[in-house]
Amino acid sequence: MKKTRQRLLALLIAVVVGLGMLNVLAYNHAYAMMHFASGGSRTGRPEDLSLVAKLKVLFLGVNVPRPVSDRSPSDLSPDCQVLSIASGMA
Repeated sequence: MKKTRQRLLALLIAVVVGLGMLNVLAYNHAYAMMHFASGGSRTGRPEDLSLVAKLKVLFLGVNVPRPVSDRSPSDLSPDCQVLSIASGMA
């Protein structure tokens, strides 16, 4: 009876720890997908990644660098204007 309780308690602890780790992985993926990285290259397609790269993506999430453009708005549309809105805040 006592061994059964100990095994059930150990199983419960293992399940709780496992779910906690799964939540940490889910958080890392969600954060990585919703925030641009400060640099680096975009994560490649899954079928092109090595096993080590896949494990890195599994634990750290994907890398999505911030898009950069050297074109000005007037290059896209000649009638673009720069607008400023004054506010009472300093």
